[in-house]
Amino acid sequence: MGVKCDMNITLKTNDGRPVAVYETFNKIIRKEVNQRTHQLKYPPAWTYDESIINQVRRLFASTHVDLSEISEIKFIIECVDTGKQYEISWEAFEKHATKMPWRQNPRYFQFRIPLEFWKETDLNRRQLNMFEDI
Repeated sequence: MGVKCDMNITLKTNDGRPVAVYETFNKIIRKEVNQRTHQLKYPPAWTYDESIINQVRRLFASTHVDLSEISEIKFIIECVDTGKQYEISWEAFEKHATKMPWRQNPRYFQFRIPLEFWKETDLNRRQLNMFEDI
């Protein structure tokens, strides 16, 4: 079931900047980044602001949807500079994410998920495969 309508909901950073979209129909939290500047280097990891996770939890709570359905969500990071895509399930996110101070302002927090727990695909190859099916 999930959130009842098919829409995209903008998700914002700790300081209010829009950085991701929750696609309610697909149950995907998607964000586009430049891999060279946004991926943590040591250890290699992706991050999500705590505010983004809290926004999704509040959305589920406000729609009176069974919170267990939140486990159907996937996180997708699309790297516009490298053409790579990274995907992780909500369950794997919760299992492997560690909380750390937000790099832009240590009063806030973000979750770090090491690269080893993400499934990596090539966006360009995936798009070509879609056309091969036509």
